[in-house]
Amino acid sequence: MEKRLKRVAVITAIVMGALLLFAIVLGVLNALVADGRWSFGWKDYRYDEEGYESGQGSIPSSAITKIDLDWIDGGVEIVSCQDAYISLSETANTALPDSAELRWKVDADGTLYVKYRQSDWFFGIGSDNREKQLTLRIPESYFAQLNEIEIKVSSSNVVIRNVTAKALEFESVSGALVVQGCDFSTFSAESKKGKLVADGLMSSEVSVEASEGDVDFKFPNCPTELEISSTYGSVTLRLPQNASFALAWETKKGSLSHDLSLTQSGNRYIAGEGSADFEVKTTSGNLTLTVIE
Repeated sequence: MEKRLKRVAVITAIVMGALLLFAIVLGVLNALVADGRWSFGWKDYRYDEEGYESGQGSIPSSAITKIDLDWIDGGVEIVSCQDAYISLSETANTALPDSAELRWKVDADGTLYVKYRQSDWFFGIGSDNREKQLTLRIPESYFAQLNEIEIKVSSSNVVIRNVTAKALEFESVSGALVVQGCDFSTFSAESKKGKLVADGLMSSEVSVEASEGDVDFKFPNCPTELEISSTYGSVTLRLPQNASFALAWETKKGSLSHDLSLTQSGNRYIAGEGSADFEVKTTSGNLTLTVIE
């Protein structure tokens, strides 16, 4: 009996070791060959599916005041249009079963929820990256009533063009964000790995937290409040010639360069009358302040 128990223990240890070795090898191959796109283990994309509809198309509601978008891979493009209603369309690198089609619903409070696929939780080995590309079209007639656009992505690149809303909130694990010609009174972005770019951003309050990835923002008008924290990326702020701000700048290894007229007092730099409040922190990234040409 004792020998049998020992034999069972040895076999169990061998099996567990083999599984562990397999997981390690798969993880290495995932990083080197598949660029992190393979999935191994539990996939958790669960939410309450009640009220959601599947598939792309026009959303016949004129009472939408908020957009809550949750996407996984591929890319997202949000653009303005002259249509009557907001619409959604998606493409993929393979035919999509119904379970993999996007989901959406409009809640009673006027929030449009957009989900990458149906709610699911399962164990899997292999590639689950369909490279789905989502296009969200927002009519200009909605801009005045649109209080917030909230975007959460895993490894999707997001582009937003010529859109206006009171607030934008962006959160990404490894996707980049590009904003072009947009107007958000409040702009908030958090990215663990991915570049953040804004060209022609009109915003009063800007808050950015980036781990790995550069931040490059061009402001036609100087924000009144700006706070940027970057660990490994560099920060570039493109500002009008008459920009007026007081900058608190902290870094461990980075350097500051500028072609603006600044006066320095300790770690504070003053442009114009110093009316706006800027705070930039980097660990090893540089800060560049430059005049818009």
